[in-house]
Amino acid sequence: MPLLLFFVALFATPLIAQLSIKGPSCVVPGVIYQYEISNSNKWAATSKMKVCIDGGIVADMEQSKRKNCTDNDAPLSAVRVIWNNVSKTSITISSSAGTKTMTVSITQQLQPGVISNKEQNLLDTTHTPAMISCPAVIGGSCSPVYSYQWQQSADAIRWKDIYGATGQNLSFTDAQKQTGYYRRQVIEKGSGTIAYSDIAEVLVFPAFPGDSSVFKIDSTTSGIIRIVNSDVYSGQNNFIDWSSMWMNASKNMISKQDAILTTRKIPSINQRKSL
Repeated sequence: MPLLLFFVALFATPLIAQLSIKGPSCVVPGVIYQYEISNSNKWAATSKMKVCIDGGIVADMEQSKRKNCTDNDAPLSAVRVIWNNVSKTSITISSSAGTKTMTVSITQQLQPGVISNKEQNLLDTTHTPAMISCPAVIGGSCSPVYSYQWQQSADAIRWKDIYGATGQNLSFTDAQKQTGYYRRQVIEKGSGTIAYSDIAEVLVFPAFPGDSSVFKIDSTTSGIIRIVNSDVYSGQNNFIDWSSMWMNASKNMISKQDAILTTRKIPSINQRKSL
């Protein structure tokens, strides 16, 4: 073919429209995501488009009428999708300008972990707490990169980072002088998602001055620890003031000095957090 005829034939061929889909390629099931649809060439007045979702539904429709494909109608600039928890997921555009498919991967929401040893009880201020263990994080991204930061609090409300505590678990090197609360903050670096583990308590029971003999716990009902078996207080029900000493109901010893103090109820941990 002569060179001139070649160029004539080349430029006489209609330009093929370039369809594109822009949107998240890593998604969490049940969440609504938006995908933008564009055409490098202008749509013709008679152009038609149909969008189909494999492994999800189109969220732009009324909830009762949602399905996995739109009608074959005028071109859309965007579509919103709810993905299902399945292994095969994709979005496909079929139009008079061509066809385009985008594959989507499924992940799960960031799971920050559940602490295995949620409570420790130290009977004095000379003991070092045992390591607080929390399993590895999962979810948050299809190719996650995690960072850990342990935090501490005196009241389980206001938190501050523990310097250098950036491992999966939290180890202690010094004795605990007062009751404290601990949790692990997790950041998935790709998405910037932040989540927190549940809370671990380290309860410290300092020694009391004076008589340190003990009472036995008889029973626990509705947050009240009942102390019995005392020669001095025989036949009486003596209760512990939470503001004087934080006592775990699973323990069976407490100092007489503290039992003398008051006869109030002990609030639950949730009540303490709301104070």
